[in-house]
Amino acid sequence: MVTTTNTTAHAAHATGEATLDRIAWLRLSSITLPLATPISDAKVFTGRQKPMTEVAFLFAEIVTEQGHEGIGFSYSKRAGGPGQFAHAREIAGDLIGEDPSDIGRLWTKLVWAGASVGRSGLATQAIAAFDIALWDLKAKRAGLPLAK
Repeated sequence: MVTTTNTTAHAAHATGEATLDRIAWLRLSSITLPLATPISDAKVFTGRQKPMTEVAFLFAEIVTEQGHEGIGFSYSKRAGGPGQFAHAREIAGDLIGEDPSDIGRLWTKLVWAGASVGRSGLATQAIAAFDIALWDLKAKRAGLPLAK
């Protein structure tokens, strides 16, 4: 199953005004990957959970006004994939028009945008896809691998 959402907006700048690259749009995709063979772990052996039969991935693609791009992902095992995607969709609009280089401030902004959901678990897993996309974008702009 693949689910996609686009969030777009364009910030206007006055002629002659100094511009800062800003996030112009982003796309979220959710993909569920079925596993050919169910995976068991200690949680299964204790009787607390069933074997894992699929992994849900959340992808975030971020593009700036100057055409810079970054992609990030997060995943959910056993449960939470649809919730992760829904939460990411709810808070994604808060990134539009923002400076993609200010990653720490944007992480905090996204945490507070979804504070009623919580600041751990599903909420931070959803934010992780944006966070990785922002770091990927920053690394590409610097001409460095993401690991650097």
